[in-house]
Amino acid sequence: MPVAVAEAEADGDEEVGGALGEALALVGGVLGRQDDMLVVRGVNVFPSAVEQLVRRTPQALGEYQIVLSPEVTDPVTGYLTAIGLRVETSAADTDSFARGLADAARAQLGVRCLVTPVAAGSLPRSTHKSRRVVREDALRKGAT
Repeated sequence: MPVAVAEAEADGDEEVGGALGEALALVGGVLGRQDDMLVVRGVNVFPSAVEQLVRRTPQALGEYQIVLSPEVTDPVTGYLTAIGLRVETSAADTDSFARGLADAARAQLGVRCLVTPVAAGSLPRSTHKSRRVVREDALRKGAT
């Protein structure tokens, strides 16, 4: 229940929320669509937050994919324990780039991230909404 509603009910006010259609302010703003959200060890992760992180990272070229694979999934529960991230980069030292991006993801998103640097132009391009979250075959049990 929103705070304003709880306070109004506690005070005994009959009208709650003001006029019909009045907008309530969201604390922190809108982060992304809930159906795009991933839950990693209890932390909500939105692809838009990952995109902001990648775009702010030096030597990242902006194209990326979030990879959900058995490597980042608990084998018993099936829950995500981390996220895989393929990122196009121009970095000569890809190991250092991957460590830096993984550390930034841990600090800013609060989740462990397994970064795989890839060559420029190797990730698929789309003129419409890009498919950013990819499930690896081992997770598609029963999928055709």
